Amino acid sequence: VLTVSHVKLLDYRCLSSADKRYGILKLIIHKKGIGLEELNQLLDEEVKKVWPKSDAKEHNLKVRRIADFFIEQIEKVLLESHLEKNSSAKNVLLAEIVEKRGNVNLLDRYYDKAYKTSKEDEETFYQLMSLKGKIRVNYTSQLDKDLEKALQLNEEFLKVLEYTTNRKKAEYYNNISNIYLEKNSIVRDRKKEINDEILEILNGEVYPINKVWLYFSLAKLNYDDDKLRNDYFQKAKDLLSNIEEKNSDYHALEVRIRFLELRLSFFTGKDLPTLLHLSEEIIQSRDGYSII
Repeated sequence: VLTVSHVKLLDYRCLSSADKRYGILKLIIHKKGIGLEELNQLLDEEVKKVWPKSDAKEHNLKVRRIADFFIEQIEKVLLESHLEKNSSAKNVLLAEIVEKRGNVNLLDRYYDKAYKTSKEDEETFYQLMSLKGKIRVNYTSQLDKDLEKALQLNEEFLKVLEYTTNRKKAEYYNNISNIYLEKNSIVRDRKKEINDEILEILNGEVYPINKVWLYFSLAKLNYDDDKLRNDYFQKAKDLLSNIEEKNSDYHALEVRIRFLELRLSFFTGKDLPTLLHLSEEIIQSRDGYSII
């Protein structure tokens, strides 16, 4: 869990404090390849060294409390590191803190920053959180111009919500199709029902990238039927090639489709020219290696 930067930060805290517990923490975080049993034994031994006069009951209590303290310190470092890299999350949390203190000007600033960065980073969760906050700020002012702005923001909120719901449905079927590939007996009884559900969704309003995900799921659910599998893979690739906004979701999906198509073609006995053609497509596409 801990990276080199996490360990360095914990190291700094250990060196900056006279608290005896940090001395034990410093020793533990530098122990590599240590199992849970060895870790517990090490903690037990170090606590005995630092507090040798404790009786058995007091010793055990100290061990439990120090273990909780260590977990708390590590969690703080992990959260700080995450927030340092995730501006959207940081600004949403700052907005929530400021809101409790009633500072409207700062509140709007933080929600605005969170919305801008979440759009850039394609993080729909924080887009929804920041839009909700911005709507609330404008609504509470009760001025006409602010109420109009709240209404406009609410329309944007609906768009993001519809996209997110759309995407989560595609993700749901992607998960089922992945499980089907690994152990089809678990899903086999529902396969026709699931196929029909996906096809029904595809007949409605679906965002292009999510439509690709759904065809990809159909290809996996029908991997043992050459014609259907090939048709669904081709539809997925055709739709993907027409998408103009090539964001991270696009590239992740492109890699998955190409590699899984090659994998399934190999295991179902496709001829060498077909396998070579698919391999060439992978080489010409972006670098990356993932199947599901």
